[in-house]
Amino acid sequence: SFMGKHFALPPAKSRTGRRVLVLVLIAALTVALLVLSGIGRAIAMNILIPLFGPGDDNEDDAQHKIACPRLDIYMLQLAVDTDAKKAAAAAQAIAGRGGAGYVLRDKEKYRVLASGYLTRDEAQSVADKQEEFSPALIMLSSGSLSFSARCTAKQAETLSQACRYYPSLARELLEETQSLDRRELTAAGIRVKYTYRAVKTQEMISGLEALPASKDNALISELLTLYRNLYIYLNEISEKNDKLGLDFCSEIKYNYIEMAVAYRDMICRLS
Repeated sequence: SFMGKHFALPPAKSRTGRRVLVLVLIAALTVALLVLSGIGRAIAMNILIPLFGPGDDNEDDAQHKIACPRLDIYMLQLAVDTDAKKAAAAAQAIAGRGGAGYVLRDKEKYRVLASGYLTRDEAQSVADKQEEFSPALIMLSSGSLSFSARCTAKQAETLSQACRYYPSLARELLEETQSLDRRELTAAGIRVKYTYRAVKTQEMISGLEALPASKDNALISELLTLYRNLYIYLNEISEKNDKLGLDFCSEIKYNYIEMAVAYRDMICRLS
């Protein structure tokens, strides 16, 4: 055949010639494998590793879904002003009565927030009882964040826990503060819980710090900032804090609102 005539080895070829040909083929295959493996390493370094860095050698990477859940809080606004000093004065007066006295800057306005609620009905029922101020409800919503990452199951679980715990704790603190207002809880009882939460928060920080994240991964860096600030707050509010009564109510309300704002801003930056 045509193929046989043009590609068959000459019958007179020596064994040495055949060995040379085999060695050439082996060398060519080796070079090809080296090139392909080099490309594979380049893809791993530039596409996979920037998410989390190299994983545990004993675990296989896989595709995992990571989500930062939505946090919605209905805020009770008792004052709003375009003058920062007037808003600060109103905030001080509200804090003196056990409200958060949190000043939220919204473009050219300064909104003074007293407390937060998980449902509109709860917030409205409190607003209806306010006679001295001009109450209004504003929704503080973080939105949510969801993405896929190629990493180990352990890495994915560490990050998922950190994404879930922060907004969950903000809701928990909010509800706990309402129980304090209703005198169902005492400041001493709350401080004990805060000590436990400080330990839990430190565990979250340690877990995030152990993740082999690349410099390009902003999520872990953002979460670490949230949790480090949270740890400072929880430590300060625990048994080391000697505030009582309205001052204590005001401080814990201020801080869960601060948590909600910080979480919202993080989601906004990452989005």
